[in-house]
Amino acid sequence: MKRLLIVLLVLLLCALPALAEDTFKSAAYDATDADTTDEQLAGMYEVASKYSAVLESGGWDVDLDIEAVDSILDTLIPDVTDAQTADSLPEELKNAKFIPIYDQFQTTGYIDRRTVPWAFYLRLPEANRAKSIEDADAVLYVTETFDRRGDYIGTAYNRVYQVFAARLDGGPVYRLIHTLTTPPQSGMGALAGQRLSQEDLWRRICNLFYNTQLELLYPEQNGKATFRLTGSGCCLVGLDGTFPRYEVPTEVEGIPVTGIEKLRNSTVEELILPEGITYISGYQAIDCVNLTSIQFPSTLKRITGEDVFTSMELTTLTFNEGLEEIGKKSIDDEKNLREINLPSTLRILGSGFLSYGISGTWVALPEGLTRIPDQFLTSTRNVECVFLPASIEDIRGNVLNSDNSTRVYAPEGSAAAAWAAEKGKTYIPCESAEDMPHPIIETEGDFTYIVVEGETMLVSYTGADEEVTVPDELGGCPVTVIKQGSFKKLDNLKNLYFPKTIRQLELWAVTSCKNLEGIYVPCSPEKVHFSFMSNSSCGDCRVYAPADSTIAAIPEVYKLPWTEWEP
Repeated sequence: MKRLLIVLLVLLLCALPALAEDTFKSAAYDATDADTTDEQLAGMYEVASKYSAVLESGGWDVDLDIEAVDSILDTLIPDVTDAQTADSLPEELKNAKFIPIYDQFQTTGYIDRRTVPWAFYLRLPEANRAKSIEDADAVLYVTETFDRRGDYIGTAYNRVYQVFAARLDGGPVYRLIHTLTTPPQSGMGALAGQRLSQEDLWRRICNLFYNTQLELLYPEQNGKATFRLTGSGCCLVGLDGTFPRYEVPTEVEGIPVTGIEKLRNSTVEELILPEGITYISGYQAIDCVNLTSIQFPSTLKRITGEDVFTSMELTTLTFNEGLEEIGKKSIDDEKNLREINLPSTLRILGSGFLSYGISGTWVALPEGLTRIPDQFLTSTRNVECVFLPASIEDIRGNVLNSDNSTRVYAPEGSAAAAWAAEKGKTYIPCESAEDMPHPIIETEGDFTYIVVEGETMLVSYTGADEEVTVPDELGGCPVTVIKQGSFKKLDNLKNLYFPKTIRQLELWAVTSCKNLEGIYVPCSPEKVHFSFMSNSSCGDCRVYAPADSTIAAIPEVYKLPWTEWEP
């Protein structure tokens, strides 16, 4: 009986973070349902105090950008016409109690929207949170506007964010933050800069209130680590010195280390994150070009920010059980990464996850994940096998580019299996990730390849011959797919001969071969990307194929130099 009680206690403790997040969501929504701003402020003040641990590292999935409930907020809007620019919170505002207001001035045809960004209020230091309108000393005024670009053909706008602060009893208005996002280089319709999420905006705003830094000196390494106070803890924001092996401390001056926001150091090869770290967040948060090993703690719950892991030597990423979220574009292009292992606790994947694939051959999503985000493996590189669990219910947008040979493994009758059939993907019934093939990249002579389900996919040719004939078989199996970049930057190559076994030619299978004269395709492949050869980087190359080949239909539309040829 005693053992059973211990097991139940352990299970309860493991579930506490998730329970706290759920109860926070319920409490926050209850507070915003109040009838007046004063009632909302009082309720939110209590929520902020009770759920400080959740707010320290999470809670961003709760949408708290709420329409103002009464008109009194209109009287709080400062006149920003002659605002003074300041790099930090002025002295007269450091102890002020704030009410935040968010104005979104949209382009013509859209309605302007004024909200109370409770997500910001909840995360202010306790001393800076007003309990009522009467209690408030100042306003934190956030604006989102558009700035028309004159250098585009057509309509394009920068999206501009500004943060102002002013005392309500008069005095200067200060502009503390001015940042913008630019529109894409091309696209359809009116183009605008990307909208920043509440979390992205808060990352900028929080530095105004939590700007106290702590330092930990390492005399033997001639270095120091810098930490920023975040409220109930602190986060690592800098590391100078020589550290082949660096273990992040659990606390600094008695304050627990709960996050990593910036660790940039070219000497770190082995990185150990201690128990107590709950988040890694920020653009290129871990920027260690020689990193070969990283140890994650069981307490890590969230990884957010673009390109969190960048330019590493690391070939394997194995995340901890307990990790719940990997944010938008946090892990999208790791050229050296051959294997990524995701935990069973993962519940949120942001758009752009592994959008450029990995150098390895397989990716398995864990059971329990319900949604696959947009731009998941849109360029799969060498990934040939993907496992999608039965728990997947929602598959968004551009997922698994249709012009590649990647196979989808999923349980029969699952939503993922139905999606694969609808999208024309190669589908293989598979009950678990362990049952899916985990192929390896092999080499035979000058050819690198992958063997899956009795077929060989050519990955690259590394020789220097002028005449190259791809063999019918590699690894004892027929060569059926010529993958993207298989023949790339080969200045010596003049003539290239494919075997009759080919069934697919991927995008830019042949590219940047400036002296190439002829590509010979002696069959009719099932799938041929219209740009399997990059015309612009392959000189005056001509494609030779039989009259009834799928190749023959391409020149009419895409001007591919083609000549009828019978092998």
